[in-house]
Amino acid sequence: MSRPCINEATRGSTGRFSVSDDLRFYLAYNLHMIYFLWFVLIALIVSTTTSLALILNETWRITIRRGVPAVSSSWPVVDKVIKAQVFPREGLILDLGCGTGWALRRIWRAGYNGPFIGYETALLPYLVGRSWNWITRAPVKIVRQDFSAAPFEKAKGIYLFLLPRMLPEVGKMIATKSRVGTVVVSAEFAIPGWEAEKVLEARGVTARQAKIHVYRVKAQES
Repeated sequence: MSRPCINEATRGSTGRFSVSDDLRFYLAYNLHMIYFLWFVLIALIVSTTTSLALILNETWRITIRRGVPAVSSSWPVVDKVIKAQVFPREGLILDLGCGTGWALRRIWRAGYNGPFIGYETALLPYLVGRSWNWITRAPVKIVRQDFSAAPFEKAKGIYLFLLPRMLPEVGKMIATKSRVGTVVVSAEFAIPGWEAEKVLEARGVTARQAKIHVYRVKAQES
């Protein structure tokens, strides 16, 4: 940016510019740019803060109303499920309330062929999960939708980490929509009225030795 042309009348009595004069002219000429940059900075701060507040509010609302924890399953829990080989290597695996989908990506890396579909309604984990899927090229599909619309009838494995008050309703949904023999893993909380095929233990979110309940869908009594 070129400096403004200075008239001879603006010179001091010595015929030279002082440092303070030069700085004053520079600031006067660029003051509008300083104001503009301050405005942009304030606008960015306000918009970022507002966006974060809306996202956190949505996440909290989903946690309270839908019974989906605000945190994901712990790594040891998912690793224990993988080592126990409770899921079939082939066939659709669903994650109900998948967060960023990291559990499905970890299962995929362990050699499972899927396909894999996770359901998440909170915006922030959904966006983060989609980004990680793109970065890792993981064949994991994350759907921003209520998991009541999930294709339970096609699933061979279902993973879930939900708050206890949600489990009675979810248990009925899985029992009525899934095929007989579908493996269901409920991390840290038992599904009321279901008899576990086996119970594993690993360090979890809610306990040092959290229980991992492994079920198999049974035929409905007529």
